[in-house]
Amino acid sequence: MTEVGKALVSGVTGGIGGQVVDQMASQGWDLILMARQQTQAQKLRERLMHEYPGQSFWAYAADMMDRASLSATLTQISHDHPSLNALINLAGVLSGQPRHSEAGIEWHVHGNVLAAHQIQEALRASLARGADTGRKSVVLHMSSGAANGAKDPWRKGGTPNFGKPGMMGAYATSKAMIAAMVAHDAAEWASEGILLRAVDPGPTATGMARGDGVPVLVRPFSGWFKKPETSARQILAALPPEAMNGASGLFVARGRQRRMPRLAANTGFQDQVAEFIRQSA
Repeated sequence: MTEVGKALVSGVTGGIGGQVVDQMASQGWDLILMARQQTQAQKLRERLMHEYPGQSFWAYAADMMDRASLSATLTQISHDHPSLNALINLAGVLSGQPRHSEAGIEWHVHGNVLAAHQIQEALRASLARGADTGRKSVVLHMSSGAANGAKDPWRKGGTPNFGKPGMMGAYATSKAMIAAMVAHDAAEWASEGILLRAVDPGPTATGMARGDGVPVLVRPFSGWFKKPETSARQILAALPPEAMNGASGLFVARGRQRRMPRLAANTGFQDQVAEFIRQSA
């Protein structure tokens, strides 16, 4: 049986996020719910409190694309919750239009990589304290099989080319970057008792799968994708610290450890991603 504790889950109002929350709550987890809108997070909290009166739930709001907003929320969370056992970062973006954040950073890279790193770093001390209880803490970041088709944005030197949004190029690059971040940081974080794992939910029948970020020819088939509850179950297979032989720096797909995407496995790319994150902070 999975050992439970307290976990933060971001992106809780999405199709997969909602299922992850329901499945974790049914296992006995106390959950910190983070969504873009406070009303949505609070509504979910109230439902969970009614269904699981013996557990604790908290609701917070943050805009992943706004570093100041996210920082304020994370500061409050780390103050309110000095010890955590897990972070499941499911929040992310997928757009078919060329977009940039207010910081001038490509939309997918900011929302899927920089925000994930910001959350991870802000909660590092809380996760390390959770590991002081004699069990390892676990961080799960949402990657994607699309990362297998990503191209190195720095391959031509100079300004990075993250790819075109409409054909999922920028999205794929961001998902390769998050897997590379996990691989790069794994050893350092393991020394503090924190395991980092990248998870690929696979094609899932959510609203995002029907959006303009998915190629037009693929959208009609989104109804045949996996149900969100199946993807959630496979994601949570990577949550127990002892899963995957207790290893860190992994890429997990369909509930099993898989080979890290080629680009993400490249140590030169990992170093480039780490430096880009540092300069963008």
